[in-house]
Amino acid sequence: MEEFRLPERIFLRGLEPSGNRNRVNKYFNLKWINVIRTALETDDLVLLEESQFGQLLKMGNHTFSVMFVHYLLSRQLVTQKEYEMWWLFAGKPIRYGIEEFALVTGLLCGDEESSGRKGGENKRKKGRGNEIEKDERGPVWKELFGDISKVTVPWILDNLSEGKNYKTPEIRLKLALLVLVEGILCVTSALCLVRPDVVEKVGDVEGFLRHPWGRESFLLTVPSAKERTAGKYAQETIAIQGFAHAMVLVTVCCCPEIILPKGEVDPPLAADLPIEDLVKFVASMNLTIEPKSAQILDKKGVVKVRSLLCYGLERPRLTIAKEVKDPAVDHMVQLIVEHFRFDLNIWRGGVKYEVLEGRKRKRVDKKDVPESSVGNCKDENEEVKSAPRHENEEVSRAGEEYEERAETMFSGYVAGLKDHFTKVVGELRGEIGTRRVEMRALVRGELSNLRAEMRSLVEAMCTKYRGEKGHAKGGGDSGEADGNVRQSKSKDPGGATFGGVE
Repeated sequence: MEEFRLPERIFLRGLEPSGNRNRVNKYFNLKWINVIRTALETDDLVLLEESQFGQLLKMGNHTFSVMFVHYLLSRQLVTQKEYEMWWLFAGKPIRYGIEEFALVTGLLCGDEESSGRKGGENKRKKGRGNEIEKDERGPVWKELFGDISKVTVPWILDNLSEGKNYKTPEIRLKLALLVLVEGILCVTSALCLVRPDVVEKVGDVEGFLRHPWGRESFLLTVPSAKERTAGKYAQETIAIQGFAHAMVLVTVCCCPEIILPKGEVDPPLAADLPIEDLVKFVASMNLTIEPKSAQILDKKGVVKVRSLLCYGLERPRLTIAKEVKDPAVDHMVQLIVEHFRFDLNIWRGGVKYEVLEGRKRKRVDKKDVPESSVGNCKDENEEVKSAPRHENEEVSRAGEEYEERAETMFSGYVAGLKDHFTKVVGELRGEIGTRRVEMRALVRGELSNLRAEMRSLVEAMCTKYRGEKGHAKGGGDSGEADGNVRQSKSKDPGGATFGGVE
């Protein structure tokens, strides 16, 4: 019936991609936040913590689960919405819209006028920054990078890893802002090239902090994920631009039990916290998702899930002008508001992952080789001749299929290895920067103590020298006086010699 029509699943239940290597390629690393914190002066760090980036700066100890995001996206609901996503967890729908994004990230997602962009006008070229015109580099670029033609986020991080020794506090603050925007929120490729127009914006730090970077990040992330077909999600790896970690944050806040250790209850999460406090708690914790545990929780379907994270909150309404209406979504939202009990079996539609895999294999099959005129002449050796040809086709087909799978597996392995090395190198740089600062402080302290000891020693020696000199001078005057007394005693007042006879 029409009144019970709901959006359909992208994959049939139980037939979603389930490989252990299914993942979303990430172009950002949340550990970079710790490098930023180490490089900034206290006043500048406080400035960022009190800005729209404050909540993001708490996520330096989060681990972005590439497998969990892929798991969520392969359980999407297919809707007509262009800037809103829905997926299922434990049989309950979860909405991921700009209001949810703004809540979990704390970023400014402004209206159309404040952002200067409308709807899909925020679309950017894939792998942006491949070509940078020389005249695009303005005075701020020259201040920060000099004559360097192309700058990447890893290059900036390499310099910030020097800590407070790198250039001036003002330059380090501007570089930190570029990392947050170009390297974490609005990243579109693994190269992470910095856009000249964003560099010029950072010249006005206060204006930069007021810009709705959250809206730009959201309008980059959602279309990037929604344009992927079921066939794309059937692959082991898929690239999503922007800040996909927000998808994890929304899901965890909608279902906090995902992050509870098995058999344990965390008091802050069990106390039914207000949503705003729950979001702050999740942002501040060492967030790590265990995909296997989350999958078990999802399949049981008995956990409590809040479908509309922002429903009932007194927050400014955020909309996107070019968003389209979807009656199926409106009907679903109405059911959520009326506390309808969704379960695992109510959702319909979707394709089979196995069917997509079968089509992929079919594409690599060779077409049947037509019989030649010579082949029409049957003889007793025909069966013997045709058998090797059939076996060769099977071997060739198997080889091509193996090659395709090996290529996919190898690309995933390389991506994973690259992410691992990036993570390790980032951590090492941060650790080295911290140790350098500590060593410098230790050496300065030891030098200060040595100077103080030398000063005390010199003063003591000077005091001792003055005392000895004064004592020597006093001793000479006493001897001269004694001589005079002896001389006076040796003579008579009348001038006669003492002891003489008159």
